[in-house]
Amino acid sequence: MPADLFTPAELAAYPPPVDVPEETAALVLALVTAEIRGVVGDDRYDALTDVSALKPVALALARRMVDNPGGVRSRARQLDDYSETDTYASESLVPAELTDSEIDRIRRAVGLSPAGAFTIRPGAPTVDRRCRSVPAWRRC
Repeated sequence: MPADLFTPAELAAYPPPVDVPEETAALVLALVTAEIRGVVGDDRYDALTDVSALKPVALALARRMVDNPGGVRSRARQLDDYSETDTYASESLVPAELTDSEIDRIRRAVGLSPAGAFTIRPGAPTVDRRCRSVPAWRRC
């Protein structure tokens, strides 16, 4: 069985530092580990002896989970001597969801994708550079 992907102290120190209760850190570690195991596979993950290549991805995902971007519990505004107060719900977590680039990094780190391989994904439409000097209503 491999070592833990990160410690509660590493999660709390990940920039910018944040105070994470020990129980929350343990839950986040379990959710992040489950997500990464889903990408790698149980047998391959259990065979890992060194998880240091997965640590940056695991910490980034864990930090997104505890940052709670949408967990505003209450807002207070005062007009005279203007002041604002936002209170965030610290006990709610963002779901553990890896990005496509993080999945690619994990797969390369454990040898599931060769380093020179690439994936073709649809991109944004390109604009012909010759048309940039033309007014918008008369573009190519």
